[in-house]
Amino acid sequence: MDLTNMPGNLAIFVERRSILLIIIGVIITALLAPGVLFLETETGFDTMLRPGSVIFDDSKEYEEQFGAETTIVLIKASVEDVFTSENLKIIQEFEQQFLADERIQSIISPVTVLELASLEAIKQGANLEFDDPLLIKGVLEDDRSREQMDPLLPDDNHVMVSVRPVGDLSFEDSLQVVLDMEEFFRDPEHQLENVNDTRVIGEVEMIEEISKSISDNLTWLLGLSMGVMAVILILMFRVRWNLLSLFMVGIAALWTFGMMGYIGVDLSMTSMAVLPVLIGIGIDYSIQFHNRYQEEVLRRKSVRKSIIASVTYMFPTVAIALVATVIGFITLFISEVPMVQDFGKILAVGVITSFFIALFLLHSIVHTVDKRLPAQKLGETSRSATLLFERLLSTGARISLKYPIPILLIAVLLGIAGGIADRWLPSKVDHEEMMPQNSDTLKDIRYLRDITGYEGELRFMVKAEDVTSPDFLKWMKVFQDQMVIDFSDRTAIAMVYSPASIVGGKHDGIIPDEQSEIDASFENTLGVYVDQLISSDKMIASLSFGIMHMPVEDIQEMKEHIMKNANPPDGVNIAPVGNMAMGAAAVEAMVGKRVLMNGLCMAAIFVILLMVYRRFTRALFTMIPVGIVIGWTSLCLYLVDVPLNTMSAVLGVLVIGIGTEFIVLLLGRYEEERKHRDETPHDAMVIAISKTGRAIVTTALTTLGGFGVLIVSNFVMVRDFGIATTFSVVLCLISSMVVMPPLVVWWDTRIAHRLPDNL
Repeated sequence: MDLTNMPGNLAIFVERRSILLIIIGVIITALLAPGVLFLETETGFDTMLRPGSVIFDDSKEYEEQFGAETTIVLIKASVEDVFTSENLKIIQEFEQQFLADERIQSIISPVTVLELASLEAIKQGANLEFDDPLLIKGVLEDDRSREQMDPLLPDDNHVMVSVRPVGDLSFEDSLQVVLDMEEFFRDPEHQLENVNDTRVIGEVEMIEEISKSISDNLTWLLGLSMGVMAVILILMFRVRWNLLSLFMVGIAALWTFGMMGYIGVDLSMTSMAVLPVLIGIGIDYSIQFHNRYQEEVLRRKSVRKSIIASVTYMFPTVAIALVATVIGFITLFISEVPMVQDFGKILAVGVITSFFIALFLLHSIVHTVDKRLPAQKLGETSRSATLLFERLLSTGARISLKYPIPILLIAVLLGIAGGIADRWLPSKVDHEEMMPQNSDTLKDIRYLRDITGYEGELRFMVKAEDVTSPDFLKWMKVFQDQMVIDFSDRTAIAMVYSPASIVGGKHDGIIPDEQSEIDASFENTLGVYVDQLISSDKMIASLSFGIMHMPVEDIQEMKEHIMKNANPPDGVNIAPVGNMAMGAAAVEAMVGKRVLMNGLCMAAIFVILLMVYRRFTRALFTMIPVGIVIGWTSLCLYLVDVPLNTMSAVLGVLVIGIGTEFIVLLLGRYEEERKHRDETPHDAMVIAISKTGRAIVTTALTTLGGFGVLIVSNFVMVRDFGIATTFSVVLCLISSMVVMPPLVVWWDTRIAHRLPDNL
């Protein structure tokens, strides 16, 4: 094949091998479709933080020592009703059964405390079983025993059992532990008497609920969006087979996700959003090719020649748009968040697939179906459907081309305002808002928070030569007390749990100078409590702050404040660990680095366009309107009070991809009209906007229909993403059709002829 005439050769190949290409397409679809069944959803922190990052590795080390996040069994009943012999024996059976399970590291329940008290009573000569009413009364009335029981009795109407799984469990195994515990208490033989309710509440259930609900929600929304896009195509894209583009991008999505299933790329909370985005962006290639084919049919009165002309003229321009878009998505690989990298990877593969399906399969189908019909009929159909739309676009183009400087000044000023407003945009990532508000899991989490007075624990791993030494504990006590004071204005910290808390609690808030007194404090504390705070070699301690419910960015701020003000002594190291700290770090990595990703994305695309166009101004005039759109989008989000979240963190890259694609397509047609038909800059741009612009407007409206449906989601995160992407598409359309054309025409008319060709 002659590479110097690749578009022409491709066009002839598609025209001559249409049936073969359709057969190949059917075979590939049949082979890849089953791969969708192998797709699995991954919701663990492996998708949010890169394994090997400091906080990820520190958290793994912490979990290996102290276990994973605590799961609570909440028993709703009075203490008296729970502390009967029958109920305590069921709780004892639960404790024994799950402690024998290799997935469980420790369990603290009322039985744990009562059994210890029973052993001490036996040592003192009193033969009392753990469920003896006298022993129970003694424990509840004795200050030292009650101190160890209190964490399990948040109020008079609830009793808790604290279960800590081992630290190296997969997300699936962690979820199964929760399900097994729920099954235990559902068993008729394990029904607690006079108990209103028994709930198993764990963070792993919340993550699973978020993942499943988003998946189900997006599936429903996808079906709705496909219907809306079909209606828009029927109304706006008045050509034969006007739903063919939607069918083509549907096949592209099937191929993409089929490949994902076969190679083992899991779906995460962010990559689930790939499908509506892929359909919204990928449909453009099919619409552009189909639109040009219909235009050529009108001109050439020949299906064969129209297919060849469509491929010959559109392939280079659409290929440039594709490369620019893919480069944009590849820049997401710099993110430290694996699921953002997967988002970019899947989208890159998806749009490439969409391009080749549009190039080969769409043209093959159109050629096979239309070649037997009279060319005159095809031309008349195309003419009647397009003339009015093109006239409207031509009129709008002529108006905008008259005012290049005012339009550019207004666009730049609004872009600058958006850049300023971008710094004021709040980033709001609240896991509870990511869940359906009627979710039973969410109700349980809020119920537990109301009872305990705090939502969860922000944990820190502290290393020293001896974490039980007086000097270490004195530093820790002063430090943790100061943090409570620092956040007292927000009442953010509800409790502190650490070795210093245990020792201080037994000595009126004072850390003794004598090691023997400290050792005695730990010896008089339930061993399972101590084991959750101090490693066996006494070189690692756990420090936890029980914090109130707050957005993730506030948790990140608290974490940074604590680390900044720790001022540990020489030889002492402190590091944030655990799910709450990792979640805050992941959000910071996703939202905090979006400006860097946007900048790198634009720089990479600029370099590619400079290499393709070999003209500095062409590359520059493509990127200026795109950069302006990013500012416009931020301004709109600020004005309508839509905060950033983990999904909209990639919004800038989507804006750059969509905006660049629209502008490249218009510029490609503009250059074609000037080069091959010797049109003036003004007339060439009017033709480009009326012809190619018709397909761009259709694409934009179709994409708007797809993204706009997300706004009706009952997920705040998905809804806000829908609002943000809807704004983005509208603004990309305005920028490409109104801002860029006058700028290019003004430059080519007034300035370009005075400068070297490479400018």
